Amino acid sequence: MRCSIRLDELLAPVRDDPSEAAHAKLDMRAVLDEIQTLVTFAAALARYFWPAQKPYKARGAYLRDKFGLDDTSPLANKELRNALEHYDERLDDYLKVGMFGFMIVDYVGLAPGQDEVPAHIMRAYYTDTTRFVVLNKEFEIRELHDEVLRLYVRLKEMDRNGAVFR
Repeated sequence: MRCSIRLDELLAPVRDDPSEAAHAKLDMRAVLDEIQTLVTFAAALARYFWPAQKPYKARGAYLRDKFGLDDTSPLANKELRNALEHYDERLDDYLKVGMFGFMIVDYVGLAPGQDEVPAHIMRAYYTDTTRFVVLNKEFEIRELHDEVLRLYVRLKEMDRNGAVFR
């Protein structure tokens, strides 16, 4: 799976050396873009399993059964997907509240500790907690990544078996 492999490659420098110096060498924008690609792909995949329109719900239930998915799957949670798909609207609402402190547009590194000056984080990934941040709201990304990877492996297995549900 290209997205997973690429993300692992981008984060390789900090796997064994979680120092600030190693994090400074990361291509932050590439890491964050790759995570957004993963989330976008997962959202598209989720639509097969949880279709929005009633005529297709039976197909979704059938596929969930065949792939061993239920509503506890990270794919079922639309909160992160909506945070990205409706970023512009949420940014408008976020900015209406008023801000003081400092703004971080893109960040990849260790999760920051509590600071007296508030930080407004637009987009970040904390390598030590595997949490993705959108407008100061944190989302677990590792579970979503692992679920997409599990489905990918299952689909490859099905392909080898003649594309049959077993």
